[in-house]
Amino acid sequence: MKTNQGIDLSHELSVDSEKKREQWIDLLYSAVNYHKMMALEIKSSKEIMTVDDNPSDDELYHTVVANGIREAIWLIEEWEMEDESTTDSDD
Repeated sequence: MKTNQGIDLSHELSVDSEKKREQWIDLLYSAVNYHKMMALEIKSSKEIMTVDDNPSDDELYHTVVANGIREAIWLIEEWEMEDESTTDSDD
């Protein structure tokens, strides 16, 4: 289904191959690891400077982004790929 602006609202994951799907998942895991690392760095530098146990806004931001990306990965891993030759197209 497409809107009058041409935006596809079919909610289908479309990749050419399982290999491309795995490459996207690997890329997303890299983003998760980056944000986890940033949150840990911010936390450790903050612990040196203060005794405050509350996470900073930056630490929370990177933690939330990492968790959100991880959940997106889990969703992608749950989706099954369909053979494009067997799916209907509304083009």
